Amino acid sequence: MKLIEEIKLSLRVLDDEFTPEIAGLVDACYADLRTAGVRIAKKHRENPHPLLKQAATLYAKAHFGADAAADRYLRYYEGIKIVLSLAAVFTGKDEKDEKDEDENV
Repeated sequence: MKLIEEIKLSLRVLDDEFTPEIAGLVDACYADLRTAGVRIAKKHRENPHPLLKQAATLYAKAHFGADAAADRYLRYYEGIKIVLSLAAVFTGKDEKDEKDEDENV
């Protein structure tokens, strides 16, 4: 299942009306992660690492609609962002993944 579809399910969105908005939130999440030094290799965009999936899901939950728990989701997202910014596979310190890097997510 594609990441957007998984996030739609977590948001309990059943139709395609909000797909562009949710896709935009995933793009914004990845852009925010890049500001923290996270490098997302092509292989992780095609088949997202579980931490990237969780980060994108929490980011979407924090920014989609008017959820009373939005602040909590944002705090969880910030925690995962810190972990990703320190992980070698996402910072370019893992040379194997560095050659797959594509900054234009």
